[in-house]
Amino acid sequence: MEELCLVSSNNESSNLIAYNIRTGAILASFKGAFCEVHGFAHGKDKLYVAQANKALLLSYHTSKESIQSRSVCPEVLTTLTVDPSGSYLVGGSMSGKIYIWLISCGSLLKVVDAHYKKVNKIIFTNDASTIISCSEDSLIKIWDFQEFFIIERNQPSHTIVDHSLPVTDMAISIGTKSNSILFSCSLDQTCHIFDVLTGKRISTLYFSCGLTSIAVNSIGNKLFVGSIYGNIFGVNLSERETTDVSFDENLPYCFTFNCHKRPITCLDVSFDDTLLVSGSSDAKLIVWSIEGRHVTRTLDNIGELGENIQMPIYKRTLEHISSLRCPIEIEQSFDDEEDSDIEIIPKIDVDSAVREQLRQMEEKYSKLCQKHVKYQNAYDHLYQYFVDK
Repeated sequence: MEELCLVSSNNESSNLIAYNIRTGAILASFKGAFCEVHGFAHGKDKLYVAQANKALLLSYHTSKESIQSRSVCPEVLTTLTVDPSGSYLVGGSMSGKIYIWLISCGSLLKVVDAHYKKVNKIIFTNDASTIISCSEDSLIKIWDFQEFFIIERNQPSHTIVDHSLPVTDMAISIGTKSNSILFSCSLDQTCHIFDVLTGKRISTLYFSCGLTSIAVNSIGNKLFVGSIYGNIFGVNLSERETTDVSFDENLPYCFTFNCHKRPITCLDVSFDDTLLVSGSSDAKLIVWSIEGRHVTRTLDNIGELGENIQMPIYKRTLEHISSLRCPIEIEQSFDDEEDSDIEIIPKIDVDSAVREQLRQMEEKYSKLCQKHVKYQNAYDHLYQYFVDK
């Protein structure tokens, strides 16, 4: 397995590129995968892309660079994520709605009126019990994921109103709902830190300019925030002297990375917490040494990417990228001359027996979800009891 960075842009002539951040090698180029920031996700051996400014959802198998299937969505999607088990695909839209699909059969399971404006990002907790959404309406909402399939009209567990301008990005620490920490940044020049279980603010970091992207290392003690001017601010959270801090480079626990010339669109940290990867609308992807705070590798103008574009990155380890040249069978192709090089799997007609089996499985799943919620509430009460005690 290799540690890869997936890079794309909203330029229609660009592709989604799999880039090895250690060696600098470009291992794959998925054609037609142009999207906005946070507009693609991966689950197991699949990649999912919400095309920029189009109500289209593309899927790719990681062993082939051409499109495997293409679906028409109810509206333009702005962000995608897959739950940790790889079973559900969740998307946010321009109108503020959240859509949930069952990946195994492609069924749209739920549509939720979540926000008043564009959804900027959706993330899961590591135990898949909770999803968190942020939006241009300046709100962050924490949702119980199981309740989406039990309750018809859903309400968030917590609505966070601490930001005064659009929330541009979020990151979450490793852990379950009961011990996860949420980090958010906004154009209001603040970065807030929240307890996911209670939705309460723990700390606030103040900066001198609007913030566009955020990342945190695996143990949650180093925070990285990108700005509208191309600066990347770093804070050693464990060394802070006070809960709320105004960023000052002269402080021993504050530092900066300076190389980009335009807004930072995406940040991520390597598995071993030694490298920081940044993307910017200056069409550069830069790999930094966190300890040395210097550039170790730069990728300029990947493929057809030009200036003034977005470069979202989604760094993960993908097992099947190394076998990209292995052929897979595709059953049907588009007839349009324009898309003659794009292949797609036809929609499967599910018979009544399978539908009945699916219905029974959904009933069992619903009962299990109810039991899970019951036991989770009991656990949360016990946890809070011993904390208070």
